[in-house]
Amino acid sequence: AKHRVDGNFHQVFDSKTGKWELKAPFPIGCNHVAGCSVGGKLYTFGGFIEQNRCPHSKCFVYDAASDKWEPITGLARPRGAISAIALDGKIHLLGGRDVRSVEWHEIYDPATNKYTFLSGMRGSTGTQPFVGQRDHMGVVIVDGKIHAIAGRMDSYDFNTSLNAVYDPQTDGWTFRAPLPTARSGPSAVYIGGKIAVFGGEATGR
Repeated sequence: AKHRVDGNFHQVFDSKTGKWELKAPFPIGCNHVAGCSVGGKLYTFGGFIEQNRCPHSKCFVYDAASDKWEPITGLARPRGAISAIALDGKIHLLGGRDVRSVEWHEIYDPATNKYTFLSGMRGSTGTQPFVGQRDHMGVVIVDGKIHAIAGRMDSYDFNTSLNAVYDPQTDGWTFRAPLPTARSGPSAVYIGGKIAVFGGEATGR
């Protein structure tokens, strides 16, 4: 159907051949799924059935060798637009949205198939506290810490330029220099000792 937002596409790019190929369909048609790889497997978390709404709690693992998806323990708090990133063999799930943006922070352990719930994306800028309800963030690991960059609260009318940094040693959040342009849905990578942030949705787009 035209303008569907609940596709189950699973396309794989081979960097050696420069070609794309279709693999086993994703088990549930949806959008804004969070994905992250650990130990040669791909793990996915949540998503929306409709565009930016109707979140689900289903999570899966994909084994490239067998081209099969299997369910893993689902989210206790369904949402989409989560930012997922691997650190020390575990997957951090940051923010996202159920009906509104949330500040939730969970860690999924592939070895135990269980989640640990942390206190959320709260921290301080010296003396000023901040609350971290955000989704559509870019995330990278730098020197063992997670940078959660940009994103939005509820809609792109409320984009942010925040660069909040999580330190697993202290289980705390602090600020670094903000992104020069507030936006949501960017991509972020750490390369050559620097964080590159590109793309995204402008405020009031």
